[in-house]
Amino acid sequence: ERVYVGFADGTFSSLSAKDGRVLWEKTFKGGDDQDFSDIDMQPLIEKDRIYLATFDGKLYALHKKNGAVLWSQPIGSGARFASSEDRLYVSGTDGNLYGLSKKDGSKLWATPVIKGALTAPLLYKDLIAVGASEDTINFLRAEDGKFLYRRFAKKGIFEIGTGFFLSSPATCLGWTWADAARPSGVSTSTKGSRKKAPREPVRTISTPGTFRRASATRVAPAATAVVSMG
Repeated sequence: ERVYVGFADGTFSSLSAKDGRVLWEKTFKGGDDQDFSDIDMQPLIEKDRIYLATFDGKLYALHKKNGAVLWSQPIGSGARFASSEDRLYVSGTDGNLYGLSKKDGSKLWATPVIKGALTAPLLYKDLIAVGASEDTINFLRAEDGKFLYRRFAKKGIFEIGTGFFLSSPATCLGWTWADAARPSGVSTSTKGSRKKAPREPVRTISTPGTFRRASATRVAPAATAVVSMG
């Protein structure tokens, strides 16, 4: 087993879950004008790859075994990704929602949602839901990023990395996905029962807090940590 830890200084480490040894380590920095290189989002681990992003820097695909960078895109994010078989869906810190190819990172589409902060996206079939700090829940088509529909939340949605959870039957904050797909324009209704959705299986073991790296003399604040079998 391995523990993968992202730090506030942009360092990402692969540690042995048995004894804490550093197996490999990478430090990611943004451009000269980018001050926020912290890894705040929960990395996505699939097969032999790790997908992660710094808050105001870049998005990376790494090889899980040695941390080699397979591809990168200049997209900052502080929210976990949504994933399909061959695509990543990313809430950028620039207010855009992105659809990317997992294979090579090529940008398939980019849809501006707002100028504020976005939550983590939620994928259901061919629909993506993403919340915004300006007070909307936005629904887009996963295939091409086309904006479909918008719902309003009275107090806005401010937790960038949280996003939504999928309940059964498939509802989002009390509204069904069938409602979301209706091409009937923008709704300002906030009525309807809002069932508490079950918690998703989260692998995060430290967020936020501190995590001591075996190879370092300092303690760096850990933005997130995940456990992977192998």
